[in-house]
Amino acid sequence: ELLALDDHIDMVIPRGGRDFMDAIKSSTNIPVLGDPDGVCHVYVHSDADIEMAKHIIYDSKVEDRSGGNVMGSLLVHTRLWEDGGVDELLEPLLAAGIVVYAGPRARAMFKSATSSMPPARNMHTEYRFNACAVEVVESVEGAIEHIREFGSGHTDVIITEDQQVSAKFLKQCGSSCVFHNCSSRFSHGYCFGLGAEVGTSNKGHMRGPMGIEGLLTSKWVMRGQGHAVRDFEDKTFQYVHE
Repeated sequence: ELLALDDHIDMVIPRGGRDFMDAIKSSTNIPVLGDPDGVCHVYVHSDADIEMAKHIIYDSKVEDRSGGNVMGSLLVHTRLWEDGGVDELLEPLLAAGIVVYAGPRARAMFKSATSSMPPARNMHTEYRFNACAVEVVESVEGAIEHIREFGSGHTDVIITEDQQVSAKFLKQCGSSCVFHNCSSRFSHGYCFGLGAEVGTSNKGHMRGPMGIEGLLTSKWVMRGQGHAVRDFEDKTFQYVHE
């Protein structure tokens, strides 16, 4: 009944998964705010501190397995596949009961390392709960391209000690939240100091976690004494910002 009150309700902010969101959208003419898709990536660069990476990956996946900000895909630099570093990264996940699905490039390039892993359905899949995917990339540029193709624009993380590499990732990765050397689970209204999180959006005028400020509109009030734009164009007056 509420969804039929489009003359009285300005916006609906449902909290739930894709099926729930689609059901709401198909049942109302009221604008619906929110993106349920959270294909979040953690990319581990070749120079990453493995112990720090393990800590971040574990928190991003295991500590909360159902949120939209949890890691769904782990991207690992080729060098860490070659020297066995990927095994160290995956061991805590496997010990915690996480099923790790191997991406197509990883299965093709590292048959032995991925022989015990089930194949990923596709890299667009949002793995929550007790599963995630792992894929190989050859560079930070490869990680960015992978995220552009398969990500949802929610939250993506890079783990590296190289400040230039991290700067490139943070600048070129277009997701609403991009992090360096920290857990994807910081993508939350409370962590951002927004108070209660009322919604999240991967696109539009407000992106990322939203507090009450994200729902407010602006009203501009101006007081003058006969001012006209011409007065500023002919330099009788000057804008403060000039």
